[in-house]
Amino acid sequence: VFKENHVQTKLMMPEQSFWGEQYALATLNDPVASKAVSIVAGHGYGGTIAPLPVAEKEHKQIWETEVSTFGPNDPSITDGIKWAMTMNQYLTVANVNAWNYWWLVNNGSDNEGLINVIPNSLDFSVNKRLYTMGNFSRFIRPGFYRIDATAEPTPGVYMSAYKNLKTGQFVVVMINDNHHPQNVSVQMAQLPSPIGSVTPYVTSATQNLQAQKVLAFKHGTFNATLTPFSVTSFVGK
Repeated sequence: VFKENHVQTKLMMPEQSFWGEQYALATLNDPVASKAVSIVAGHGYGGTIAPLPVAEKEHKQIWETEVSTFGPNDPSITDGIKWAMTMNQYLTVANVNAWNYWWLVNNGSDNEGLINVIPNSLDFSVNKRLYTMGNFSRFIRPGFYRIDATAEPTPGVYMSAYKNLKTGQFVVVMINDNHHPQNVSVQMAQLPSPIGSVTPYVTSATQNLQAQKVLAFKHGTFNATLTPFSVTSFVGK
């Protein structure tokens, strides 16, 4: 029916509450049905963060479409780092094309939203998880592809890297899960220009996606000091 009526809408399935592809296998293993599906999706309320091998074999996009927790709201950087680590795992281990939190705005007092509105008032609070997720979503935009990177370059530091193949823009996201500053040296292979610069954006206990001093790099290498318990996006071209 879609084809006959020239409908371009993509079909997504099965969107079960846990991560995995068990409920998608009957469709993916059917040559006719599989052709009609563009996206294999699941929620993140359970299961193991892992690749979906059949979906990958069938060249489907893979989306995580919903996750949150329901305990008392935690606006701290501790919670922000936890969700940054979760996003990083879905991107680098499960190889997802999209990752989504449940609510942007929550009219309540639990962890379901990125912003919490105080009931019966005009007041609201912005949780750190909004900003640590922004270290990914603000800079890794449609058209970017994940590229090879050392997953854990030093204990307690986790890294992923992304590049826009058309514009040459790149983003390196580093999570410092240590309670102390961490010096890092980032070496980027196969860059066309011998000299360039990157701008770090830091989210920490006291910073919210705050731009830092521009760093120069020469022959594909730049050095930085990661703030304790923080997420830093290095953005360059």
